[in-house]
Amino acid sequence: MRRLRSLAPLAGVYALYFASTGVTLPFLPGYLGRRGLTATEIGFLLAIQPAIALVAPRIFCSLADRTGKHARVLTIMAGGTTAAFATLLLAGSFAGYAAGLFLYAVFVTSIVPLVDSLSIEAVRRAGASYSHLRLFGSIGFVCTSLSVGLLVEAEGSGVLLLPLVFLAAASVLAATVRSDISTARVVEAFDPALRRLLTPLLAASALHWIACAPYHGSLALHVHALGLPNWVVGTSAAVGVVAEIGVMLLYPRFLERFDPRRVLVLAFLASAARWLGMSATTSASGIVALSLLHGFTFGAFYVAAMGFLAREVPAEQRARGQGLYGAITFGGGGLIGFAVSGYGFDWLGGRGLFAIAAGVEIVAAVVAMGIGRRSARV
Repeated sequence: MRRLRSLAPLAGVYALYFASTGVTLPFLPGYLGRRGLTATEIGFLLAIQPAIALVAPRIFCSLADRTGKHARVLTIMAGGTTAAFATLLLAGSFAGYAAGLFLYAVFVTSIVPLVDSLSIEAVRRAGASYSHLRLFGSIGFVCTSLSVGLLVEAEGSGVLLLPLVFLAAASVLAATVRSDISTARVVEAFDPALRRLLTPLLAASALHWIACAPYHGSLALHVHALGLPNWVVGTSAAVGVVAEIGVMLLYPRFLERFDPRRVLVLAFLASAARWLGMSATTSASGIVALSLLHGFTFGAFYVAAMGFLAREVPAEQRARGQGLYGAITFGGGGLIGFAVSGYGFDWLGGRGLFAIAAGVEIVAAVVAMGIGRRSARV
């Protein structure tokens, strides 16, 4: 029981950080649109964070591995994220939002890789499940996305104020996280053979995240273009994360017995069906119903990827492994996805954009079939 209680600070950081994301991810694009920015400008702003994610996590996660101060680095990143996000309250133009989001991205892109690296080791020591710890983040996300969609004006300052409060609380809680990662053996360079082993996983995950960009970056714009009410955005996000929570709860019982490669292929094929449905439906009920597949789009996908990394990446290189995964998947994949999504929405509209996303998911599933094991290839 004492070991399980040691997981509480990490659960709290997950919940508070993703509570902030539950506001910014679905509602910030619509908020910026109501400030007079075009879809292309919004796409550029959303691409800033994944662009920084190509570099920043690898720097700060490498620092954490080499110094053994994983929890301290996390605290610094969380505090910097809070201060940087506060600058968005002062922005009133495209340039102002770009500057604020750039500063925010420098810090925020390292939070999840650091928390994940700490969590993987913590649950191993406590005999717990990573999927059960990670679902606290999903709970935080669904509570805020649903509440904002129903209760907060999309163009109001609450879209910025609420995430700021959650990030500040996460910063305080991050200072209480204890690092359990062994630093008895410090490895200066990331193993090239291990990098080659991870290549198919990184490529498939990046393709998947590119395909998710129309949903993450253009859902609010798509809903408004269809003439549907704002609650569809929040409800769709909330239903999706409820499905995600369900998958994470059941993952150890039903999906953990399968090789992560098979789970990833299943997740990508389910996502392809979801985006194909999004390209066809024009109703609020259809969009919300398709969100049930989010349990595979993110829940099964992310837990399977983390399971593969936990199995193949040694503890002394874990933060760097998480940083590399975040850089390629959410950095490279997000950068390409958000940039293309912004232009694509102006050119093709939401329905055409989601149809292309379905095709990209099929390619990701094919690539995922090439994921191997260290025992066979390293």
